[in-house]
Amino acid sequence: MKKDAEILKNFGEACAKRPIDMIEVSRCRKEVLACGGESLVVEASTIVGSFVITTIAVDANGVKLPSAFSLVKAMKGMIRIMVKFMSWIKKDFK
Repeated sequence: MKKDAEILKNFGEACAKRPIDMIEVSRCRKEVLACGGESLVVEASTIVGSFVITTIAVDANGVKLPSAFSLVKAMKGMIRIMVKFMSWIKKDFK
């Protein structure tokens, strides 16, 4: 089985990829579900949704970000944070 961090990373990258590949997102979602259950799917999806909303707001305001900034890099950072709390999520919801 893949490491938990790799499973979450793959889910975040699949959600960030454009054009979006819903088959890939669905496959990655199933891996997240097997890894940490429904609560982890909700948590990961919430983080992805937060980035989507933030991107829309930034684009609407015309804020210029450094060229090195990308959604995928930002999501990887959030996934690292999520992995730290995953043991708590697994323990609390099993």
